[in-house]
Amino acid sequence: MYTTLTYTTNSSRNFRLRNYSSPAITDEGAEVVVALAGFSKNNVNITYTESNSSFKIEAKKGNDKYEETYDVCDSFDLTKATAAMQDGELKVKIPYKQSTKPRSIKIE
Repeated sequence: MYTTLTYTTNSSRNFRLRNYSSPAITDEGAEVVVALAGFSKNNVNITYTESNSSFKIEAKKGNDKYEETYDVCDSFDLTKATAAMQDGELKVKIPYKQSTKPRSIKIE
């Protein structure tokens, strides 16, 4: 099974995104880490729509603007997504839906 998470960026400012700012797929789900130096969590808004399985990160502060939209496949549960911002980094975690979470098969 393939799980995908794609994104598009529309930014009026060049942000230095670290190598891990691309979506990462883990055993628990997807994780997106975005470097937003200079922004506080009060300047950041995350919205999602279940109908088209996508979420958007928007950050605004003065003339600086940052926006990314992520399309999420049906394997992920956007209703259980969490986000935290610390030291200029925004982390968004989206767990797998229970039915698609990887499971181990014991080898006898």
